[in-house]
Amino acid sequence: IDINDSNDLSYLDFLIQGKSNYNHLSDDLIKDEIATIALVGHDAASAGILWVLFLLSSYFDVQEELKKEIDDSLNLIKDQFEQQNSSDTIKLQDILTMSHITEGKSDLFPTLSNIIKEAFRLFPPAAIFGRSIKKNDSNITLSNNTNISPNDEALVIPFITHRDSNNFDKPNHFDFDRWNKKSDNSHPYAYYPFGKGQRSCIGSKFAIYQIKVILIYILSNFTVSFNQDKLNNLNIKDDYVRSINETVPLYDIELAGLIIRPQYPDLIDIKPRMN
Repeated sequence: IDINDSNDLSYLDFLIQGKSNYNHLSDDLIKDEIATIALVGHDAASAGILWVLFLLSSYFDVQEELKKEIDDSLNLIKDQFEQQNSSDTIKLQDILTMSHITEGKSDLFPTLSNIIKEAFRLFPPAAIFGRSIKKNDSNITLSNNTNISPNDEALVIPFITHRDSNNFDKPNHFDFDRWNKKSDNSHPYAYYPFGKGQRSCIGSKFAIYQIKVILIYILSNFTVSFNQDKLNNLNIKDDYVRSINETVPLYDIELAGLIIRPQYPDLIDIKPRMN
């Protein structure tokens, strides 16, 4: 798989090139942008991958469904390239979109995409972040009559917003299929794992691509499950790990800096697939 394309600029190249066109792109701003990419591309992405594996370990039927989708899609990619007798190497973007060889189908991994969305709804990469109200903004009155004035500081907590029953049915329940039924009338700020608006994270798409590629590799080769001995040593019961009706496992959340991480990441066993 070739992830390089000589015709594409790297993000750093793009910023440096843009510095000559836009005076406000200072060296410090470029450094901050690259630091953000590094944080999201590695820190948040690694936590997101781990949460998906935790959920798939709890919901083995979902894991099997996802494996089938991955196997079928990878076989389709292989067959299409063989039919075209293409000597080109498969690029990273080919694996994730492949629209040029799949009759316009933009996502060969819709179940994977929905599982990642649902994992980020339950465990958003940034659990809490701050925002400053601009000096020239007018007063804002919330639905509960709370007034927000210019120069006020606000804390935004997607971990709470994403579990609001006004926006999501059974909000503590892991249900990746909810994204197939999502209404166009849903509140635009009901779901914002990477923030929203002009201050949203610039590394979100990169993180999603990274997560997809790594999960596709893992699940096409391995099976994930909880290590029962480790669960017993922690006095964690099966029915607490997965409550079928309402909840997902919340016992292991640990807020490390801005990133939500499992407190016991070594609960998962990864074993080679038998088929």
